[in-house]
Amino acid sequence: MKKNSELKFEDALKRLEQITAMLEEGTAGLDEMLKLYQEGMELLQFCEKKLEEAQQKINILLKKGEGQFAVEEFRAAENSSEEKKVAEDKAEDKSSGELF
Repeated sequence: MKKNSELKFEDALKRLEQITAMLEEGTAGLDEMLKLYQEGMELLQFCEKKLEEAQQKINILLKKGEGQFAVEEFRAAENSSEEKKVAEDKAEDKSSGELF
């Protein structure tokens, strides 16, 4: 799987659908199915996080209403998301190589 900073939501969702189909077929061996399951769970968490971030940005944009955008709040939310990504990427780099 690509690092989260390189991955797009649509690509993650497409890969998640592929993994789901492979797991439902049940033709892979146990080790392969475990790897697929783990990758699927990581992709699911990534997609949920992206959707949550998008919802937060939408809420900020709607908060002011009547065409007045909360630009400062929107940028703060984007910066916060970027800081979280950097921290998660660092944590992922430290834990790479671990299966579970």
